[in-house]
Amino acid sequence: MAAAIKKALKEMEPRLPEDVAYDVMYDTTVFVQAMIHKVEITLFEAFVLVGIVVFIFLGNLRATLIPIIAVPVALVGTFAVMLAMGFSANTVSLLALVLAIGIVVDDAIVVVEAVEHILETEPELTPAEATEKAMSQVTGPIIAITLVLLSVFVPTAFIPGITGQLYKQFAVAVSVSMIISAINALSLSPALCALLLRHRGHPRGLIGYIQLGIDKSRDGYAAVVRPLARRVLITGALVVAFALATGWLTKIVPTGFLPEEDQGAFFVEAQLPDAASLNRTNTVVAQVEKMIEERPWTQSVLTVSGYSLIDGLALPNKAIAIVGLKPFDERTQSSLSVFSALSEMRPLFQQIAAANVIAFKPAADCRARQRRRFRIGTADPRRCDTARPRGRGGRARHRRQSEPGARRRLHDLRGLDAAGLSETGTRARRNVGGFDRRHFRRIADHDGRYLRQ
Repeated sequence: MAAAIKKALKEMEPRLPEDVAYDVMYDTTVFVQAMIHKVEITLFEAFVLVGIVVFIFLGNLRATLIPIIAVPVALVGTFAVMLAMGFSANTVSLLALVLAIGIVVDDAIVVVEAVEHILETEPELTPAEATEKAMSQVTGPIIAITLVLLSVFVPTAFIPGITGQLYKQFAVAVSVSMIISAINALSLSPALCALLLRHRGHPRGLIGYIQLGIDKSRDGYAAVVRPLARRVLITGALVVAFALATGWLTKIVPTGFLPEEDQGAFFVEAQLPDAASLNRTNTVVAQVEKMIEERPWTQSVLTVSGYSLIDGLALPNKAIAIVGLKPFDERTQSSLSVFSALSEMRPLFQQIAAANVIAFKPAADCRARQRRRFRIGTADPRRCDTARPRGRGGRARHRRQSEPGARRRLHDLRGLDAAGLSETGTRARRNVGGFDRRHFRRIADHDGRYLRQ
């Protein structure tokens, strides 16, 4: 859509007057494209790292190929299922596939290690016979592993709300990849084991030393766990300690599913006193523009006087500015990030005595809530609900601006308690404190706590 709009603008450019030009000040797709590009790089890096780790632990190139082949098979199958369900290849689903790369190889590794163990302990068997015997031993565990992992991810697909939509794509991507991985481990991986694996001796050289170190680590772990398993008190104390540590970590680790990210832009809103004229607002806007344009991270500034982005109203005492930062590849230093820009500009905006100027970062969930709430920009701009009205004064101030006589009627409504409402009956509900039925519903929606009081 963004590409089509830019193409249409370019086609209209020759028909513009000579003294008119256009520029795209704020494009949300730039952030999305940059993020998907990073995820693509992460997918490739995860694939390479998984291959290296599998090769180090298996110590055999032939054996390494079998789990590696399982990765594209599972990912391609996952894309097919996501397409059939109407999901897109967005940042959430692609990050789920990054996690899936490390999961889908597990089943194939179980098959390969089982076949290699039988080839090592029973050299008289052919690779095909060793594969058949190994599958009779690991088929049940592979199915059990898949069911256990599905019991973790599948329930997250049923979380309601907007957050649930994010978790649904994540859960579907991981769950489908695991199911395909299990099918692959029960069909393709055994066939590849019968074709590729051979009888071999103990690995030598660097891989041999690494394999020896892995074996010693395994034996050392077993030596520590074996005596602990016979001492119930020590084992129970360790379980309690780990449980407490887990509870402590849940308090200090961020609980949000999506972290705060640099989206390449931030918003500014200036609010002057209620009686301020548009000329005074333009003067403040000029100061804000000058402050922003002097910064090294600034690429574009779009200002609109007489409009409130937070309230969604045309007000002469308010103005907005949409600040676009330079491309991500030009802002490689942390001092040029949107977080540093906000930290730098907020103290400067507070020095403007004629207005209350706030700067905040765009967030999708905030924009969604703006449709349902009245907002006034007096709260902490670092929080998502930046402009949520605080206290009775904020709500009354908004109604005074948007509805004649609202302040008087609001005070009349506060004078009624729940008992008074119930005693006055239907007539009072039609005309409470000067409100007709339509106004009463509006107050009930936005100030339900006044009615409860």
